[in-house]
Amino acid sequence: ESHRRLKEISKNVLLIPTTTRTAEQYGRIDLGIETPLYALVCNGGVLLKNGCEDADWYEESLRLTADCRGELIRAEKLLQQDADRSFEVRNVKELFVFTKSDRPDLTAGLLRAALDLSLVDVFQNGVKVYVLPKSLTKGCAVRRMQKRLVSEAAEVKLRRGNERSEAGAKLRRGNERSAEDAPFSEASGKKIRISELSGSPESGENNQDAGSPIGEPFVIAAGDSEFDVSMAGEAELFMAPSALREQALREVGEGGEADRSRRSEYGSRAGRLLFA
Repeated sequence: ESHRRLKEISKNVLLIPTTTRTAEQYGRIDLGIETPLYALVCNGGVLLKNGCEDADWYEESLRLTADCRGELIRAEKLLQQDADRSFEVRNVKELFVFTKSDRPDLTAGLLRAALDLSLVDVFQNGVKVYVLPKSLTKGCAVRRMQKRLVSEAAEVKLRRGNERSEAGAKLRRGNERSAEDAPFSEASGKKIRISELSGSPESGENNQDAGSPIGEPFVIAAGDSEFDVSMAGEAELFMAPSALREQALREVGEGGEADRSRRSEYGSRAGRLLFA
């Protein structure tokens, strides 16, 4: 049933899986759909596009977390010496530290007492213990992804505007057949319908100037762990189990109100929290 619903959703929206898993771990998950165009792994520190790592995104993630590098190294050393540790200590792509513990509460407490919590957060999920930079959250990744999508949409719009101009010039020079006789025109190596180039009602285009603003993404986020709560502050709709209610409300800063309005880099935005 979950696979069926994912297939239906992916037909109509841009579905971006977002996980703390590494790229290798994510690759072993069967979502029951085609490989998503984008996926955010390593708690948003790594972006996969068509299954391949985006180097620019990763380099930006390293820059964003550079001030936490010392704390991650300190966390590694502390965990190496922890008698309760039951798994190897992993520094995942220099982004965060992970291990497992027989007594995760004590291990997490040890880390919180020794580390600079203004720079890093300590999470535990069952026997797993994580140390993550405060700048490496899924909410931060969602915010960065919105910027990227808006930028990419603007580039496409500008490119299509240039293609329209080129096609119009060709038509005016008489080098192309009339629109009635030639339903397609070559522009920058891509076949585009004449109706699309002109922005006619047939194409559904509104013929806006190529430099006009791009509409902001409408973000729907869902999660079931404390790693996911940071997305509540970046989404118009955030869905989570009721156990995360208080954390999600703190994230959006409303002190008990599920409905909220907020300002973002993209202007005024209203959102809702839903708990099951």
